[in-house]
Amino acid sequence: MGTDGSVRDPIATYSFVISLSQEAVSVSVKGGGFLPPTAQYLDPYSNRTEAAALLAGISWIKTLLHENPNPSNTPTPALPIAIDNKSVVLDVHRAISPLTPTFDLLSPDYDIIQAI
Repeated sequence: MGTDGSVRDPIATYSFVISLSQEAVSVSVKGGGFLPPTAQYLDPYSNRTEAAALLAGISWIKTLLHENPNPSNTPTPALPIAIDNKSVVLDVHRAISPLTPTFDLLSPDYDIIQAI
């Protein structure tokens, strides 16, 4: 799976592409869409669109695997996921606690968590 997100004021888009074969990589599934605008006075943030693409693609993979379980007892192969922006993973896994400053909660980084 490959993901991508883009922001061009005021439009934010996300997309993902999945290949069902690792031997002959081709577009088996593709999807994407538009994100709602960020909160008023916040600048659009590209990591938010990257996170949306990652979530949409993983949700699609989860549904696919649920509907087509592995009938054998062989180990499930790795599912490579190409992310072109490593910082989106760091943003998604950022710890939020009651002691997190309000400024951080109003940052575009926090908006990623809201989007997911």
